[in-house]
Amino acid sequence: MMTDYILSPCSLAARGLSQLMLNAAKRPVELPVEGVSLRELAAVKRIVVYLPDDPLWMLTTLRQAARLLDEALPPLPMLILSRSPAIWCGKRCSIR
Repeated sequence: MMTDYILSPCSLAARGLSQLMLNAAKRPVELPVEGVSLRELAAVKRIVVYLPDDPLWMLTTLRQAARLLDEALPPLPMLILSRSPAIWCGKRCSIR
């Protein structure tokens, strides 16, 4: 069975997203922001990434999301939630 994952440095945001994403089959799994590899994850349905406003945690989370994308065989469904403008996030995601 495919699993949803949440990547967020904020446990409250992760719990809230988990409740929103809850389906009858399986609860989404919260990932730590540092040190996770796709090889450690069960079948990935999608990864929802929450970027907080704090610059340090935003960039740390973006770096981990980029690492996961680098490890993945395309496509890896990833949804990035942020209050920052999409153009800003897009420019930062393309810099590695």
